Amino acid sequence: MLKKFRRKLKKTAIIIEARTQSSRYPNKIFKKIGNLTVIDFLLNRLSSIKIQKIVATTKNPKDKKIINLCKKKGINFFAGSKDDLIKRVLDCAKKYNIEYIVSLTSDNPLVERHYILKYLNLFFKKNLDYLDNIQSKTFPRGFAIRIVKASKLKETSKYVRNSKKYNFRQHTCKFFMDEKNHNRFKGFFVNSRKYIKYRELRITIDYKEDLKLVNTILMKNNFDINISLNQITKTWDRIK
Repeated sequence: MLKKFRRKLKKTAIIIEARTQSSRYPNKIFKKIGNLTVIDFLLNRLSSIKIQKIVATTKNPKDKKIINLCKKKGINFFAGSKDDLIKRVLDCAKKYNIEYIVSLTSDNPLVERHYILKYLNLFFKKNLDYLDNIQSKTFPRGFAIRIVKASKLKETSKYVRNSKKYNFRQHTCKFFMDEKNHNRFKGFFVNSRKYIKYRELRITIDYKEDLKLVNTILMKNNFDINISLNQITKTWDRIK
């Protein structure tokens, strides 16, 4: 079983969706958490996971900054479609011969690392097409992990491109999260009794206020790159 898991991990990649042109908070991934940029903090946090990491950015010249960062850090990258995120991720997976995608976003710098391996184990054990911890809305904002078979994402991409719901194309896994489509794939939605009371807590970086909160929490923990979700919520309880 362990050998099979390891074989599948070799065909797995954490694909981090990253761009600078956010309408709500432009260039947010280059804002600072302590002495590190948001995207640097995330990449450093993920560095201990022995799974290939790829940053999927766009061909927009303004995102050359992201490519330069990846080159400097020795991290694989892919530049693709600006508006069709599904196409970007699929093209990225094709280039690197990836069969299983762990989809993360670069504005969630504190995503819990050990959950990634835990969820992958569950994903492979149950032979799933899709898994996420978003649908249940029982985690704080900023801890989204989505795992999807590249073949299944490709299968749905034609439907998504032809759909009148434009936001299906702007979000990698929006199709899988729509309850109307749940019978089209084998999915699993992780929930948490422990953290449900924190589901309104925002540890994602969408606004300046989010960045300020993340910095406040991290400052209370000496900007520990290995801070856990449990430590984050305990700190929040003390400062709120």
